Amino acid sequence: MSDELKELKRRLLLDMEEDQKYPDSDSGSAADGLKAAIFELENLDKPYFGGRLDD
Repeated sequence: MSDELKELKRRLLLDMEEDQKYPDSDSGSAADGLKAAIFELENLDKPYFGGRLDD
């Protein structure tokens, strides 16, 4: 993983931690989306079997 992706992962983890500390904030439940983003970052080197992406 490149340094940029590692930094992005670190920031996402911090954002997710903040969101979980204050679940009643205006951000809604961003933690769920952040978990999905982190999962995808960690699995970029594997085939993608998720939803269809049209060009």
